[in-house]
Amino acid sequence: MTISRLSTVSKELDGTINKVASSKRMSISLAIAAWAVDQTGLSHPVLPNDISSAQPNLVQSLVEELDEAYFTLQESAEAGTASEEEVTAAFSLARAANAVEFALQGDLSETAYEAVIATDDLPGLQHLVERLLLQNPSG
Repeated sequence: MTISRLSTVSKELDGTINKVASSKRMSISLAIAAWAVDQTGLSHPVLPNDISSAQPNLVQSLVEELDEAYFTLQESAEAGTASEEEVTAAFSLARAANAVEFALQGDLSETAYEAVIATDDLPGLQHLVERLLLQNPSG
C-alpha cells in the first residue's frame, strides 16, 4: 500500500477521504479546490468561477507559471531582495493552482493535500470535507 502525501499531514483526513464513494470524488475534489482558490485569493483568467469548466492544459500552464514565480521569489529572498511573506504568498498561490489541477483529474487525495498546504488550514479543510459529506451522506 502506498502512503499518500495527505496522510503525512493528517491520517484522519486521509482516512475520511479514502472512504468517499467514487461517484462523489470529483465533486468533492472540485469543492476543495475552489475553497483553496478562495482562501488564497488566487485569481487568474484561466480559472473561471466554476472551476469544473477550467481547461486542464491551461491550468497546468498556470501551475508551471506560479511554481516558477515562487522559485524566483525564493531565490530573491535568499538574496535579500524579497520578503518571506512574498515567498509564502507565492507558494500558497502555486499550491492552490495545483489543487485545481488535481481536482480536474479527479484526484481527491492530492487535491486535499495541495489545498491544506496552500492554506495552512487543516481544521478549515476538515470542516469543509465534513460539511460536504453531510450534504451527500451516502458514501
